[in-house]
Amino acid sequence: MVLPVFQSTAAQGFFSRDGKTVTLIHGNKLGQVDIASGQYQPIPLPGELGDAYIVSVATGAPGETWLLTNEAVWVMKDGADPQQVCSTAPLEGPHDLFVITQADSPMKDWIVVSAGKTGGYHGTNPTFHARKPGDESFGSIFCRRVQAAEAGYVAADGRFFFTSAGDVWEGRIEATPGDQENLAELLGARIAPLAMRDTDASYGGLGGVEQVATAGRWLYAKLRGRHVAAIVRTQLPPKPNYEAVTVNRRGMQQKYQSMQQSLSKVEILTVGDDMAGFCVCEVKGKPRLFYAARIHDQTNLMLVDGSGAPRVIGHIDEPHW
Repeated sequence: MVLPVFQSTAAQGFFSRDGKTVTLIHGNKLGQVDIASGQYQPIPLPGELGDAYIVSVATGAPGETWLLTNEAVWVMKDGADPQQVCSTAPLEGPHDLFVITQADSPMKDWIVVSAGKTGGYHGTNPTFHARKPGDESFGSIFCRRVQAAEAGYVAADGRFFFTSAGDVWEGRIEATPGDQENLAELLGARIAPLAMRDTDASYGGLGGVEQVATAGRWLYAKLRGRHVAAIVRTQLPPKPNYEAVTVNRRGMQQKYQSMQQSLSKVEILTVGDDMAGFCVCEVKGKPRLFYAARIHDQTNLMLVDGSGAPRVIGHIDEPHW
């Protein structure tokens, strides 16, 4: 069963459906940026969150904001105080949350996070874990052949992207009814080998994709690593590597061609900033990219409209997140 979700999600921030505001994590705080004015406003959170550290924020159904902390999943509905939905124990280092909301999905209301699991098949390597409504805990999504799979992102048209070994992958999640060990299985293939690896002592750079997002015909990737931080984009492959029917999975030559096309069309949008709040959307057919960049003693709020250059629209006085 294909994982269909109609809205996009993000690990550090997300646009409102009209593209006018961004909700983002800044430090251990939640805030909102008005794109027109560049003004940042903290979103008050109740004491029930205690000392929990917010590690991911995502959209849900209309009016919902989902929060992932180091210990639990929470939901805010129509601006009300967050309510705890479930614990993340015994998962290790939960991060990168998304929620399945499409009404006709067989996995509607599943919560998915990236995390390790003590004593599990994957050890501490982060992979996807899901919780079905009514279940007491998260169950595994089986992933073969790679050490880690994380940072899941569902595009507006339902295509599913994730990261592994610092590169961008596309695939799908299939439920596995009757499997006592795994709730679902992850299918996918690398489509954009964007990781940077270097052994040159005079440079010493390395970096990999830690987030991926789409808007219109563009695929965006945020890279982070030692001496390397960047946001790049390339054109989306016209067809997924995995179709709805198993026999239509693309072959070896097609996968090489897809990777070649992705690399040949890469555009580097920004390099060298320590970035957070990365998210994208499309407004009246024009892609819009937002991110926050730490510059010296303040955090600049950055926007890219269409094919334009990044520009500062506002700032936050507190530099750390």
